[in-house]
Amino acid sequence: MIVNHQHFNFHNKCLIEKVKVKAPFRFELDFPMDACFIHFREGKTTINGTTEQISIRAQESVVLKCGRYFSNLQPRSGIEAYEVFVVHLSKELLTEIYQKEVSAFPKTMVGQSM
Repeated sequence: MIVNHQHFNFHNKCLIEKVKVKAPFRFELDFPMDACFIHFREGKTTINGTTEQISIRAQESVVLKCGRYFSNLQPRSGIEAYEVFVVHLSKELLTEIYQKEVSAFPKTMVGQSM
């Protein structure tokens, strides 16, 4: 159950979300054109993608590339609710941030796989 959901929009698209949920809860994330930064303030879980699984604990963060992900949040003793922050990293946003000056780091990453 979603207890609280706040978001901040930028250019009519969600940029930052703060979600507080009570378990059990199935968290489904679909980022077809965006990467995202996710920070779990409380709780722990495994985020499942099409080709990978990522375990994340309280006070940890992860950057996910474009794709579809899900996680089954389970009740845990001592945790009243899960609190999650999500920052959407769309191509348009990154282009706007770097439109005047692109650092050397992104240039070296073009064409390279990580």
